[in-house]
Amino acid sequence: MSRSKFLSVLVCLLIAVPSQSLAIDWLGNRIESNLENNLRAHQQQGTRQDNARSNKQRNARPPATRQQGRQMSKKAERQARAEGQRIMESHRLRLEREHRRRVARDGIASADRWLKQEAFAIGAEVGRQMTRKYAGK
Repeated sequence: MSRSKFLSVLVCLLIAVPSQSLAIDWLGNRIESNLENNLRAHQQQGTRQDNARSNKQRNARPPATRQQGRQMSKKAERQARAEGQRIMESHRLRLEREHRRRVARDGIASADRWLKQEAFAIGAEVGRQMTRKYAGK
């Protein structure tokens, strides 16, 4: 074998052997890092779930007291839904005008966010009113 071929093979071996071991080291470190990150994420998620569970348990009331006074007959429920729909419809024109104004001023995304929040708030309030009015009937 000529001296140049021998040096070429030697250089290739010198490059190939350490690069494989370096790649293995890098891969091992990368795997350990991913395992640690996954473990940490699962532990934090579990802690958040445990906190949510304890908050639910703390705020929980027995089902009988929660539903007490809120029972409605089918007829009362139909009346409450119909009246709630009428009230929501009465807000529709105002909401549409304000939504158009906000689209022109702030853009569609911002206006849609506002509309969603506003409609939710109105719906929640109307629901509470109908529950107070028709509960026990």
